[in-house]
Amino acid sequence: GGGLAYGSAVACIVECNTANSEGGGVNARNADIVNSIINNNTCSSYGAGINVVGSVTVTNCNIVNNSGYGFYNNGSGNVVYNTVIWGNKNNNASSNFYNNSGSISITYSAVEGGAAGVGNIQLASQNSGDGLHPMFVNPTQGVGTTYSGGDWHVMEGSALVNAGASDIALPENDL
Repeated sequence: GGGLAYGSAVACIVECNTANSEGGGVNARNADIVNSIINNNTCSSYGAGINVVGSVTVTNCNIVNNSGYGFYNNGSGNVVYNTVIWGNKNNNASSNFYNNSGSISITYSAVEGGAAGVGNIQLASQNSGDGLHPMFVNPTQGVGTTYSGGDWHVMEGSALVNAGASDIALPENDL
């Protein structure tokens, strides 16, 4: 992983990292990624945002605007909960998920193009004028490591505010 390899992350911003393979932002193995923003990372293969090996839980995160797959799954028993996955591009095409092997459960999350699972919200494409968009505070204009300094928090007034499940324990300071 260009930003984090094989460790857990709580309340982190993983931004503008590069890897040739296995996670431009995070290469996660048997880890928890909680309350974090993973944006503008680049990877030519196996997940620009997060590459997952083993069992990983991603809770209350924004995985956005990465150049390559946002979430690349190579593990089993993985859980994505209360998370926004949007604007990830691979060769200028939407590439938010790739399930290479294993299993993944996505619930109470907002995903560009949608995802099967309880409580999920389907977000419109970044380039679409129609549909539901996440409404970030100050997103960067491009995808990848040359675009830093944006604010990927969801704005007040977004349909995503208070739309996730509230039955989880979160850190006192929410990113």
